[in-house]
Amino acid sequence: MTESIVDDIGPRLLENESQLASLVAAYSAIENLDVAAEFLSLRARQTGATSLIDLVDYAFLPPFIPSAGYDYLAKIRPRMQDLAMTGAIFEPWTAAGVYEETEINEFLASLNIPQPYHSPLNACMILYHLGELANSARVSGIFSGKNTFLVNGSGTGKTRICYEGLCSHWGFYFTFKMDSGELGSFDIEHLLRRFKSDVVSSREKTAENVEKITHIFGSILMARLTIFLLFLETVQELGLNDDHKKQWLLLQLNPRNLSQYTIDAFSELARMIQVGNTTNESLRRDIRDALRKIQRVLGGNQKLVIVLDEAQQGLEFLSYIFRDKEKVLHIVIKSLQHLTNDQCTIICSGINLPQSEFVDTIGSDFIWTSDTGAFDDPAQQESYVRKLLPPTFRDSPSGQFLVARIWRWLRGRHRFTSAFMGVLLMEGLHYPHNRLNDMLHALLGIKPVDAALYSRAEGVHPQLWQHSLAGFNVNTISDETRGLFFDILLRYMVTRDGAYTFESGQTKFVYDGWARFVDDNLMQIVLDEPLALLKIARHLLPFPETDGLKSYHPATFIRSLRTNVPRTTEGLVHCIVLYLSEVFKPHRPLNKIFSFPSEPPSWTDQPASLVRFHRLDTNEITHSTTAPYDFESFRPLAARTTSLDQTLQWMEHAGQEEPPFCLPTHSPNVDLFCALKLADGSLVWVALKAFATAESIDSDDQLEMAFAKLEHNHIFGDVDETTRSRIDLAIDSLPKFSSDRFLRVDTFDAATLSFAALETKKDQVLQTELFDAMIAGVLAGHTGKSRWESDDGALHTATHRIRQLVPEEAAIHQAVPTATWDGRMSSEEPLVVKPKRVRNNRPTASKSAAKPRTTRKTVRRAKQLDDDDDDGPVAESSKSKRKSTVAKKVPSSRPQSALPAAKKNEGKAGVRSDSPDDEPNGGRSLALKKRKRQSDIDATEVAQPAETDKPPAGNTRSKTRAEAKRTRKG
Repeated sequence: MTESIVDDIGPRLLENESQLASLVAAYSAIENLDVAAEFLSLRARQTGATSLIDLVDYAFLPPFIPSAGYDYLAKIRPRMQDLAMTGAIFEPWTAAGVYEETEINEFLASLNIPQPYHSPLNACMILYHLGELANSARVSGIFSGKNTFLVNGSGTGKTRICYEGLCSHWGFYFTFKMDSGELGSFDIEHLLRRFKSDVVSSREKTAENVEKITHIFGSILMARLTIFLLFLETVQELGLNDDHKKQWLLLQLNPRNLSQYTIDAFSELARMIQVGNTTNESLRRDIRDALRKIQRVLGGNQKLVIVLDEAQQGLEFLSYIFRDKEKVLHIVIKSLQHLTNDQCTIICSGINLPQSEFVDTIGSDFIWTSDTGAFDDPAQQESYVRKLLPPTFRDSPSGQFLVARIWRWLRGRHRFTSAFMGVLLMEGLHYPHNRLNDMLHALLGIKPVDAALYSRAEGVHPQLWQHSLAGFNVNTISDETRGLFFDILLRYMVTRDGAYTFESGQTKFVYDGWARFVDDNLMQIVLDEPLALLKIARHLLPFPETDGLKSYHPATFIRSLRTNVPRTTEGLVHCIVLYLSEVFKPHRPLNKIFSFPSEPPSWTDQPASLVRFHRLDTNEITHSTTAPYDFESFRPLAARTTSLDQTLQWMEHAGQEEPPFCLPTHSPNVDLFCALKLADGSLVWVALKAFATAESIDSDDQLEMAFAKLEHNHIFGDVDETTRSRIDLAIDSLPKFSSDRFLRVDTFDAATLSFAALETKKDQVLQTELFDAMIAGVLAGHTGKSRWESDDGALHTATHRIRQLVPEEAAIHQAVPTATWDGRMSSEEPLVVKPKRVRNNRPTASKSAAKPRTTRKTVRRAKQLDDDDDDGPVAESSKSKRKSTVAKKVPSSRPQSALPAAKKNEGKAGVRSDSPDDEPNGGRSLALKKRKRQSDIDATEVAQPAETDKPPAGNTRSKTRAEAKRTRKG
């Protein structure tokens, strides 16, 4: 039999001298054909082959590789047999020496979490329960036999999906870049590094570079196929089954185990093949021969799967050396398709894989998906978390609240929940809440206080946080996106419904890590995860500094808005909502918050509180006043209404509990409604109209018209009589109390609300209140809610709770910012602005920044107020009969007094007030004559103006009297 085979081989080989020459050149260790014949005859005796075709296709006849490769295969064969017998490719993780409790150690051992080869103390959470999703609809859809691009943000679970698919499909896992977990082979990284060291950096050499890339990936694939054949040969003796698919995957994820944790077996064999002087054509023949052998073992016609993870690196690597749109990834895909004769399905997984890179080129026929899933349902996340918690702790109040906090802070992409659970198991079960605090501090730069009592009871962890977590890069936040992000945060803060959906083309936010795709086809891009949002918030609102960086890290609300100017009317109104929710104090009269151009009405001498209405089961309407830090709740501060019917329902108190503010987005005339309760029990309606800086106000007549539309008969526009009657009833719907009579104020006065009115007061609104309110809004900003949240809906996120953690006064002084961190307060001498007479209250046009111009009356008031040169946004309101109205005009605010004067025909409105009592000036202010009447009635509606303007900035006017005169003449 052997002689007939050898006799058959000789003539066949001699017929193709060129093939013989290439064999001798490629496999220098085979010095003559006698050696080759002897080798083939020995293998023939083992296989029982009766023909040349049987012999060549025999599955376990090793492919042609350099002789060094054969030696290496012989070296790793015994280890492969051991691993096939035991299946112990990864050692199980244990927390030996960390916990003394036997119950905890036994529970952790029962989880069967693998430990990575390079860090035996760590739990490899990405491999926990690997294979449980292998047959899910999501995985089956991606591993459908079609070439696919799997694209989504970092940490969304793409790699785990690839692992799951390879647990149910035979295939190969490659990664362009190894992450810190070091799962997989370095073969691509190592060989591309060699290529980079001697690459020809010239577009004229593109063809040469393409051949080199093709040879590198041919060598890598040939090495993987060769070791796969060795694996199949080994496990077939035990009976090949579907479990071996997972075992083969694990071997690819831990190739160092084949050489006792010293050498990456795949990378080493690929290097040997790559330096063995093989040609691309011989590699192609050998790869196809190897694939044919594999198919004979596996049977059927199923294609093998090739996964290319972190594929975006293939677009970025040395892109400048190739012509046109061709990148390394294109070359790799083309090479793999050619080398395998399209016998394999290719799945490219990555982040920054723009579809535009694959139009009319390699990969244009691939399908695209972003179906990764996420922890967007509290029950789903809880199911994962509770499996990993020891039962005693899991069922305790602390454990249940930890589940709620994990949903609050870590919902969204899978990575953060998984990473925290790994840390918790490894060394945090005695300090669970503090360890979550530490993780959030490491990622966000904040110290959460929402579990202050539990954290204090646990004590401080004996070790500092030493875990490296992939976070967010704030350097990707441009000036343009800064304003967008700030508006998104303000919406969360006020409405608890700020999830922002970008346009489908705005994939940059996904690539930069802030957003993610939440659909299957890369169309819905959403920014809604607490960690991403609060990282942005901390970047925009850094923790206040007591020294040195006051202008960049201010401690007060007003100064924070100087560097974060709301760019839209909606954003401006959201700032007003927070300001009004925090500014009312029991000792502060209303006329210290609102200012009037003339003598304030007497009823404004009273303090006031915001009102939240409730409708009881008996249909009775009651109300409660809100206190500072009311934002520490799942309840929104404002209801966003999109129709007149919804707005009237809010005014009629139709809901069981209504937010204190209403934002009628459908109305062009009003932007905010709320109600105030005065100290004497009177209830006051407030309506407000705001104008953002970018909005055009071309004349005083336009502004007067805006005020007129805030009057009772015009506020909702033209409506039919039925609707008009309903509006009247809604306005009269404030609760009546039989023991009191209420004050109705009818007035057409203009009133001003300035963020800067209290700028020199120690009890003004602080930056930490703005930041804390954003935290509360983001944490509560999801329709899902953990079942372990308290019934009262409290969040307890405000900074003042630090006092529960840091009882020492000295430490509190450093931990809890105060207004004095920003410098001069009331006791210091105020900045007095020199008077300049403004004729007709018209703004002057000036190309350069200057100090605000004020009337003499304004100056006298400014001297009485301890304020500095930069005032905050102001609002003007006109109060009509039966209801308060507020209109706002916004200056073109810039940090630190950089406000150009408004030009008459350019739509830049500038309204300025240097104190709460100043008359509006320096812009298109409306000075209406005061008509104030008071009458006692049973129902209560008090006209109350309130409105704010864009963040503070200097109201620049002419620098000199002469320049002012020239401007007025112009």
